[in-house]
Amino acid sequence: MLHDGIKYDNKELKIKLLKRSATSNVYKDIGNNIVIKKIIKYKDYHVFEREIHILKILKNYHINVPKLIFYDIKNQIMIMSYCGEIITEKAFNSNLFYKEQLNNIIKVMKKLNIKHNDIKHESEILLYNDSIYLCDFGWATINGKLDCGINLSNKEKPSGFIDDDIFLLHKEYD
Repeated sequence: MLHDGIKYDNKELKIKLLKRSATSNVYKDIGNNIVIKKIIKYKDYHVFEREIHILKILKNYHINVPKLIFYDIKNQIMIMSYCGEIITEKAFNSNLFYKEQLNNIIKVMKKLNIKHNDIKHESEILLYNDSIYLCDFGWATINGKLDCGINLSNKEKPSGFIDDDIFLLHKEYD
């Protein structure tokens, strides 16, 4: 379980629960602009591996999605950039600029044959500094396939992931 006392980048984190969902718990570090996502259910459906794979693809495009900073395969924890708070459906629908931003994100994803499959106003659309962010890609597909072309159906880790017996954090570099 995540709690105070976790260290990241040699700093002690003070975290608070932001969101509890059917698949994961998301925590925000108070004082740093990062979130920590812990997969708690549906591990056999590879939501962790799929989300990491999609975020790695999307980091090469100029769209508002979380930046993956670290991930821990064994414990199924991701550390990502903070992307704001949930925006209500009413606030989203009353602002044409917000709709335009989300449409631009979806257009880029469509060009890449990525479909989110789980967009909900109460959790996946966030607002930060007047910018819309789309998050939570654990149920996304590529070319209509849930294995996203990385052979998730064989219950093994996708190639390129390092699996180790010790608690291992991987830093993502540009």
